[in-house]
Amino acid sequence: MNTKEKYSAYVNTAFMAAVEPVVIDRAEGATYWDDEGNTYIDCFSGISVVNSGHSNKVVIDAARAQMEKLVHCPSCFYHVEAVADLAEKLAEITPGTLKKTFFGNGGAEAVEGA
Repeated sequence: MNTKEKYSAYVNTAFMAAVEPVVIDRAEGATYWDDEGNTYIDCFSGISVVNSGHSNKVVIDAARAQMEKLVHCPSCFYHVEAVADLAEKLAEITPGTLKKTFFGNGGAEAVEGA
């Protein structure tokens, strides 16, 4: 079964009018390549989650270094150096007297935290 057939059989896309009949194989910067070698510009930035570009070496190296050290640790239970460093940086760059950061996994936690 190829990727398009697997989508039809197993992926719920009912919320979309249509899914482009393109199988994305890889990406670099703002460029996608499909499984036939055609190129496309990623005008969505991976729906805003890869604003630094696909396969960005700096981002990949930083992520790899962190994952080799620690992939996940709940920062609400333990002190985690990377979390403390990010919270400090956010306190430095946010306006006014904003100094505390709430870290959550997604929208539900953000709403609950608010």
